[in-house]
Amino acid sequence: MTPLDSGSTVQDYLKIFLIALVTSVAVLFALGPFMMKMQEPAGPKPQAEAPAQQAPGVQPVQPQPASGQMTAPNLQGLDLRGARDRWRAQSIVIIEDSQRVDTTVEPGTILSQIPSGGAPLQTKEIRVVVAAAPEMVTVPSVIGKSATDATEALVEAGFEVPSPEREAASEAAGTVLRQEPNAGSKSEKGSLVRLVVSGEPEGEAAETAGTPAAPEQSGTVEVPRVLGMSFDRARKQLESAGLSVGSVREREDEELSSRRVLSQSPRQGSEVQPGTAIDLVIVAPD
Repeated sequence: MTPLDSGSTVQDYLKIFLIALVTSVAVLFALGPFMMKMQEPAGPKPQAEAPAQQAPGVQPVQPQPASGQMTAPNLQGLDLRGARDRWRAQSIVIIEDSQRVDTTVEPGTILSQIPSGGAPLQTKEIRVVVAAAPEMVTVPSVIGKSATDATEALVEAGFEVPSPEREAASEAAGTVLRQEPNAGSKSEKGSLVRLVVSGEPEGEAAETAGTPAAPEQSGTVEVPRVLGMSFDRARKQLESAGLSVGSVREREDEELSSRRVLSQSPRQGSEVQPGTAIDLVIVAPD
């Protein structure tokens, strides 16, 4: 082989080497991202760290309304109809959940709400409690009736009756002479109706000038037990013992049925004078 032939051969090898090198670099650039992706480890991605445990005794922070989230307006003290008109444009529905008698504000005034004012509105509904006017009842006429019958009629109409006052009169003892409020008037349910009945006023001496006092009835009467009885049966029991029914008040009770006696005063077994009025508390009608 001549020197010229030898130089040509070296140049040929050098060209082949350069071509191979360029080709390898091009292949690496083309396949590099794919090969790196293939080398990533398989399996689920690491989870975010769990939040730290709340230290004992530390009050949790109340969530604040997200930016742009609607909050409940404060409706307390507003008229229900006016509040509905005011917030209807924002599609807020105000639902009357219940009513409560409150004479300090006008009927229809919103007393409370859920959710409270300023709280985030999860839905566009707000439930409210509205003030209601007291129920007015016509007072029945009981003039001329016995104190017992008058008391029963007034209690059935929804009133409370304290012990009647006594006034000397020609009518039979215990007959109703006057009542307050007057018959036919309107009065709040549960209010008092006072009676004046015929009889010797309490505390007045039972004697006239120059004559000795009339002898008192001898002996006393033992107050019978009327707890748990119906009002009618309790009245008969007291009258048969020589006593009468005094004031009658009503109270709610979940155990006893309507118009059952819850308490009595004086208590059972007490020794009292004949004709003493026994005050009763009975279960309010359903």
